[in-house]
Amino acid sequence: MGVDFLTLALARKAGSGGNGGTDELTGFYEVDMPSQLGTTGLYSFITSKGDVFVSQNTATAGIWHLDKTTNTFVQVSNMGGCAVFFETSLGEVFAAAYASGTGAGIFRWDGTNFVRILSGLYSAFFYETKKGEVFLSTTYAVGIYRWNGTTFAQIYTLGTGWGYYFETGKGDLFVGGSASGAVGILKWDGTAFTQVYTTGNGWIYFSELSTAEILVSNNGSTYPGVYKWDGATFNSIYSTGFGWRKNYELSTNAVFFSSYANTVLGILKWDGAAFTQIHSTGYDWKNFFKTSSGVLFLGSETSSANGIYKWDGSAFVQVYAYNYQWRFFYESSAGYIFAAGSSTAGIYKWDGTTFVSLINVGLNWQFWWEENGSVFVMNDGLSGTMRYDALSNKLIAVNKYLTGRSFGTNFKLSVNPAINAILAVISQGLKYKILSRIYNAPIEKNQYACAISYDGLKLLYV
Repeated sequence: MGVDFLTLALARKAGSGGNGGTDELTGFYEVDMPSQLGTTGLYSFITSKGDVFVSQNTATAGIWHLDKTTNTFVQVSNMGGCAVFFETSLGEVFAAAYASGTGAGIFRWDGTNFVRILSGLYSAFFYETKKGEVFLSTTYAVGIYRWNGTTFAQIYTLGTGWGYYFETGKGDLFVGGSASGAVGILKWDGTAFTQVYTTGNGWIYFSELSTAEILVSNNGSTYPGVYKWDGATFNSIYSTGFGWRKNYELSTNAVFFSSYANTVLGILKWDGAAFTQIHSTGYDWKNFFKTSSGVLFLGSETSSANGIYKWDGSAFVQVYAYNYQWRFFYESSAGYIFAAGSSTAGIYKWDGTTFVSLINVGLNWQFWWEENGSVFVMNDGLSGTMRYDALSNKLIAVNKYLTGRSFGTNFKLSVNPAINAILAVISQGLKYKILSRIYNAPIEKNQYACAISYDGLKLLYV
């Protein structure tokens, strides 16, 4: 989303769901970060049991565990800095080193310390299937490993960089990689990985349609187009461009794809049988927003296609012609539609024909909620909070939730890794207000949260 937030792996319930639900939560605490760590490149993780860990992306950072009795951090591993923490559904907690060297390895939390179980590995990828199978691969080490209850045992011995795991709705698991050693596409059969496509590396953009069709696109021009799974292998069904990924499915006959590559322009529409290019400018089209009445807006991400677009049933028509990176849309309970961006200052409101400016200050106005009949919005800076006044059709600055320190993080929900969410924790004296902007689903209950402040000196935890 382009927001400079720090890492969070699992989040405690932070909002009542929907499009910007809120809760007033108590029981949050601040703790000073370890002085041995710097103020940048920090990572935080809180387990389902409430253990809080922090580390940093340096060769000597180690891992630090929060002692809640003294409210201080204690070093529990002198490994190199950790950039990846992972907890399984059974509560096993692993950490992977950030870089090579004497501190490299895969570590397991034993309740007191992180104990090295594999040496030399770093820059790791973990994945747990719906059945609870846990896999490990790394950018530089050969093959794929599987957790057997004691250690990670190597079960595939070819290639490096198998970092793109894709599990279908019915549980089929495919793996691709961007490294030169990750040739083809692998499929897990419950016992072993077998190669189901044998050519090229860079098969990383997998998509599943509501009709259960599985598509994949390569990240390079050597293998153009889109390929479809036929039950045994992948076959080309579209031969132009590369990096195509599903951005939005309006219906089974209107699925929109775009590419991340700045040389592959436009939008493809899948009609259930074939792809048709329906838009020819811009790339990385991913900011879709559907209103309660069914109107579909699309905010452009790139300067090669400025503006905001609206789907008319056959094409995307420009309804606002200026600037780009329109990433944040919100619909109030009264039906007002707002838009804001990351490269355009201000907040805009839909008047039925176009978007009209309400204010022209501040970027990334993305945290929206409603309270006592009023709509509020806050950005990721320190611009404070705005309240929309419907009678005057204006946004009014309010002092509520304007603070000197803002906590925030970007995370994926553990219950569904495909659902992205953004959490902002805004300090207000001794209280904290949780604001959430949710994509596709509400934040689930019983999730856990911790967040590092922007200045890197404090950690907020439950």
